[in-house]
Amino acid sequence: MGRQGGCLRAAVAEAVEREGAAEASAIMAKGAAEAKAQQLKAESFAEYGQAAVLDLLVQVLPQVVEAAARPMAGIDKLTVISADGPAALGRTVAANIAQGLQLGSDLTGIDLSRLLARLGGSAAEMANGAKAVDALGSGRAEGSAVRDEGQ
Repeated sequence: MGRQGGCLRAAVAEAVEREGAAEASAIMAKGAAEAKAQQLKAESFAEYGQAAVLDLLVQVLPQVVEAAARPMAGIDKLTVISADGPAALGRTVAANIAQGLQLGSDLTGIDLSRLLARLGGSAAEMANGAKAVDALGSGRAEGSAVRDEGQ
């Protein structure tokens, strides 16, 4: 039984070693994949610059606003004592969001407020372009009249 016990211990040791090597290999593969993903993100940010930051900002901003408003979610009854009235509460939330944007700008070196303003301007331009297309599609452009020369 001595020889058999030695073979069994060797087999168990080999199995444990293989399992450990497989786990290590899986961890290394996961780490390499995460590193590659981060590298691709960094390259994307470098290539697309502000567009990539703006995309990220649009994804994250709702979470920032939610976090800023979360402390008020549990309020059942609120009495506001202020010369400015209840509107002061909304201004406080807005100020917290503005401070968060400023902090983000300070940390990234990118003027996030200006970037959002540009996004708002782009959205307004797109909306105005859609109105012009709608007006052309209906036969008249905004500010002009359509005349029928045949009558």
